[in-house]
Amino acid sequence: MRWCKDKQKGFFFQTFQGKSTRFILYCSHLFVPLPTTKVKRIMKSIIRILFAAFMLLVLPLNMSAQRNPWVIIGDFSDGMAYVKNQRTELYGYVNQNKKLVIPCKWSRAGDFHDGLAYVQDKNGKWGHINKQGNLINPCKWAEAGSFFGGLASVKDPKTLLYGFIDKKGKLVIPCKWAYVGDFRNGPANAKESGADHWVTIDKTGNIVE
Repeated sequence: MRWCKDKQKGFFFQTFQGKSTRFILYCSHLFVPLPTTKVKRIMKSIIRILFAAFMLLVLPLNMSAQRNPWVIIGDFSDGMAYVKNQRTELYGYVNQNKKLVIPCKWSRAGDFHDGLAYVQDKNGKWGHINKQGNLINPCKWAEAGSFFGGLASVKDPKTLLYGFIDKKGKLVIPCKWAYVGDFRNGPANAKESGADHWVTIDKTGNIVE
């Protein structure tokens, strides 16, 4: 009686001849008969090597993941980067030393600009926090953008139109625009509903060209 595995894959197989048993190791089309004791020694050596590799490579990575279950998602901006907790799927922030300084408790997060970052709460609404993690502008908007030049775009959850708020959360440009840019390089671009062209507005909301 004989039992074996695929020779092409170079696995071990056994041949049974009466009461005696021997192992043969195939390597492609070549094979070398090996005594049972030698096969056992080889298998033990392979197991030791695999175990050592696990201890040196896999285990440290797993322990690191347990210590820091978050991964850096965003780029560093204003000395901060947002991270995602792989267990809870929530977001927080680390400083340039990669120390978690704002706990992972936000559903979504964005980069820091002008000292503030936009975040989304568990209800799907957006607001802004400072570098201490304090909520400066309440999460009440359908969307919120980054601060540039002291203003950030926000989207009204009822009208779904855009306007701009200052760092105190005051709406300084009414939500009447279908699309807006930001004040990164001076005046911002904006477009009204149904309009076929964009206009440029200043920080008071007036069209400048």
